[in-house]
Amino acid sequence: MTSSTKSHGDAPGAQDAPTRAGAPMNAQSHGRDAGPRPDPGGGSTTMRPSGPATRVAVVGAGYIADFHLEILASTPGVDLVAVCDVSEGRAKAAAERFGAPHAVTDLTELAGLGVEVAHLAVPPDLHVELTRALLESGVGVFAEKPMALDQPHERRVEDVVVVDA
Repeated sequence: MTSSTKSHGDAPGAQDAPTRAGAPMNAQSHGRDAGPRPDPGGGSTTMRPSGPATRVAVVGAGYIADFHLEILASTPGVDLVAVCDVSEGRAKAAAERFGAPHAVTDLTELAGLGVEVAHLAVPPDLHVELTRALLESGVGVFAEKPMALDQPHERRVEDVVVVDA
């Protein structure tokens, strides 16, 4: 990650903010400080209990996927398993850039790779369709809002969600 510091001048709440590839990172570009982060050097801050790493994939290999992939690839306790995209070339390029061993074009391959959760990095109009397909195959989903564009589509996701009590 190319990182530098850029001042945002006298804007309200302005402070030095990290940049990525020359663009300022802020809440809209996923650079917001979300609180304590694990110390890669083995410090005491932890994000999850000890145990096997969570096996993760990213679905979509466009612009927003780079933010997810960069963070996932550097997060302790996460095993970045695959990148999935309709374009095999984009999937392979992103997988190589971020060290994922698999690049696939079909969501159904993710469960067979042992993926536990997939981050959706696709346009919102695809969230419902892809969430349903992933959940039905046994893969959990991380999707940014909006989950659905309207209530009828939201109910299509509710139909496949199982809550453990």
